[in-house]
Amino acid sequence: MNLQLQAILDAIQNTAGLSESGKELLIKKIKDADKAQSLSQFKLDRLERDKQTLSVMLEESIEDLQKKSKAVEEKNRELEIESSLERVRSVAMGMKRPEDLMHIVEVLFNEIYKLGFTELRNAMIQIHNDAEGSFLEYDFSHTSGLALNTILYNNHPVTENLLRQVRSSNDAFGQLTVSGNELKDWREHRVKIGEKDDPRLDKIDSLSYYFYSIGIGSIGISTYSPIPEEKRNVLKRFRNVFDLAYKRYIDITKAEAQARESQIEAALERVRSQTMGMQTSEDLSKVAAAMFDQLRILGGELFATGIVLCDKNKTEVEQWHSVPGAGMMAPFFVPVNLDQIHQYRFEQWKSGAELFSIEIPGDIIAQHFDLMLALPSVKAVWEGIAAKGIALPQLPTWEIDYGASFRYGYLLISALQPFREVAILPRFAQVFEQTYTRFLDLQKAEAQAREAEIELGLERVRARAMAMQKSDELSELVDTVFKELTKLDFALTWCIINIIDESSMSNTVWAANPDINKAPESYHMLFEDYPFHHAMMKGWKERKTKSVYILEGDEKKIYDD
Repeated sequence: MNLQLQAILDAIQNTAGLSESGKELLIKKIKDADKAQSLSQFKLDRLERDKQTLSVMLEESIEDLQKKSKAVEEKNRELEIESSLERVRSVAMGMKRPEDLMHIVEVLFNEIYKLGFTELRNAMIQIHNDAEGSFLEYDFSHTSGLALNTILYNNHPVTENLLRQVRSSNDAFGQLTVSGNELKDWREHRVKIGEKDDPRLDKIDSLSYYFYSIGIGSIGISTYSPIPEEKRNVLKRFRNVFDLAYKRYIDITKAEAQARESQIEAALERVRSQTMGMQTSEDLSKVAAAMFDQLRILGGELFATGIVLCDKNKTEVEQWHSVPGAGMMAPFFVPVNLDQIHQYRFEQWKSGAELFSIEIPGDIIAQHFDLMLALPSVKAVWEGIAAKGIALPQLPTWEIDYGASFRYGYLLISALQPFREVAILPRFAQVFEQTYTRFLDLQKAEAQAREAEIELGLERVRARAMAMQKSDELSELVDTVFKELTKLDFALTWCIINIIDESSMSNTVWAANPDINKAPESYHMLFEDYPFHHAMMKGWKERKTKSVYILEGDEKKIYDD
């Protein structure tokens, strides 16, 4: 009982002036009041406990809600990052050639910027080339757009510092902040080496760089203010996505390069095989045609292909050409100084250039072909093609000529578009050099064999002549001369020995003819007033070793009659 109520109760019990019934009534009232007060206190205590419990529960709910809200935010952020990563992954996985890096770096910039990188200036992909001591930098920003720059490793301390960091390992991270005078010097240096001017750099106090290595290069960004670790970790995830995609591209590129190399080797082998099958010098055109076919198969929009045979001591070159539809044309001869195009190509070969090219623009190409077609040998070849009913190719309005040198000249490729496979031309030139060397060997062997045949024929004629005892044996001698010349592929109508008597202006004729099936007989002939007779007597008197006279037209008709 409450102490105050207990004191009142004690006082009532000790009061003498109250009746017992009065005391009992008051005591009952006091006890009822105490009971009511205890019940109220109990309710208040319980309410307080409930309030405390509710407070604890509310605090726990708020904390749990905050945790859940944070988890949702983190999950949404993760989904946002993953979506951006997937977009970069998608374009990176579709990479077919190095030029595609321009599109990838643009997508990279846009996705990083959408993830809240408000301080972002640009995104970069760098591919290292140790052989050249430089790297290709693919660069994109909203302000400057796309840019591709070749930057030397040692061009500036800022570059050297970043390279030293990212090249320390295949997964290295490099960062650098430039400010103050160093930033001013860096701005001026960028413009000096040809990078796009960025006016934004004039309005900032510092510029921060962040790069992650991908082994053969790096991927990175620059920002107008330092970025926290969370953003650096996001950048690293973009690096990981790009690294995997780029390694896949490299693997595919290597496989394609190996397949392409196999295709090139097969083409070279076909030319080599045709070379080894050469039997006579005439087979040279077959080898050249095979080589041209293989070059076209390997790609390139070509107008013509040719072999240009050169001699440093001569003022003209021999050209073998193949054009679409006309095939391999007969060779023709062109002065080396016909125009600046021919002069340049000859000088490049003469100087030992392995591979060279020259553009023939629209303002001079018409004159270039006019000069060519005005040459008698070229004109004859061109007219010969038309005479066969072959449609002459339309002359281009622009072309670029590529030359690949070999010992005796150069291969000539005339392309209507820049030829992407120029690196293979020296290899074809080497194969053709083997071809042409073999051709010269065959030509020499043919000449030696021909000389041996001639010597053998001469020896038979000499033996027959040395065995003569009387003049009528000239019949056998002229027959022997006729047969030996026929063996040497002379298509003869007559073979004649004339015994001239100048005093009587006559001669004794011993003549062999393939259509007469008996030993040659002699007849007497007077020199008459014919140009042919005059020429024959003149040649004999002058003791010419060789005289040529062509009977044709009306003169031949008169002589035949």
